[in-house]
Amino acid sequence: MCLVGLGRFGEAVDAALLAVSAEPLRESAQRALIEAHVAEGNLAEAHRTYIFYRNLVRRELGVEPSSDLSVLIRGCRDRPADSNSWNVSGRQPGSVKLLDTASAARHTGSAAFNQV
Repeated sequence: MCLVGLGRFGEAVDAALLAVSAEPLRESAQRALIEAHVAEGNLAEAHRTYIFYRNLVRRELGVEPSSDLSVLIRGCRDRPADSNSWNVSGRQPGSVKLLDTASAARHTGSAAFNQV
């Protein structure tokens, strides 16, 4: 089971932050971080992360984030503040598959994941 599915939101955010720090232009890492923030109910941080990523890819690559990521953020803005259901862009709660830090280190071969 994934970290978000286990309700381990802080650890999911930490794992996603490690992935983002390893490859900041990788949209899948940014999406994992945004989804972890959304799952924990931290919509402001999810939006801040999206804005930072959007500005980064515009500056570095001259492109926009994918429409899927944009839809995810629009869904966050439209979500009631007291909503406990997370079903943004058709995903069910706990569908974010974040790796724990040891798995992330094996996946990327990065020693930085083991230093946490």
